[in-house]
Amino acid sequence: MPRRPEFFRNQGLADKIESINHALSAKELAPMLGTSQKNMYKLAKSTIPSFRLGTSVRFDPHSVAKWLRDAA
Repeated sequence: MPRRPEFFRNQGLADKIESINHALSAKELAPMLGTSQKNMYKLAKSTIPSFRLGTSVRFDPHSVAKWLRDAA
């Protein structure tokens, strides 16, 4: 299994994301995780918890924070 990026082990990042009070777009979340917007869409299809609003992909901050903590 490939080595996980550092952001997976960063509890402070999970806390920061969880404090956000709105669904995040790929454009908002990508810089927080140190990845590209394009990669966020790929992760949304396979790994990171996400949901769709019409044609838009959104990320629930509480689900993303839990995912980060569980991946650590």
